Amino acid sequence: MSLNWYDMNYLWMSNRVDSIDYHERFKLSWDSRYLYVLVEVIDDKLNPTLENGLDDYWKDDYVEVFIDEDNLVGNQ
Repeated sequence: MSLNWYDMNYLWMSNRVDSIDYHERFKLSWDSRYLYVLVEVIDDKLNPTLENGLDDYWKDDYVEVFIDEDNLVGNQ
């Protein structure tokens, strides 16, 4: 089974970056018990957002996955 790739086209907390530096996409699948998410990120340059890049370094470039299990956003 081959699954389609989907672009991540939602920007929540930053400015859009150059697609030469950063590209992301994802695939989804599920069965009766689990949701499976595969995220691919290509990022050649770290964009530091903190004063000291060594403290909390994992908070710079990152991907977060939010799941609206009750579909509340779509029903407002």
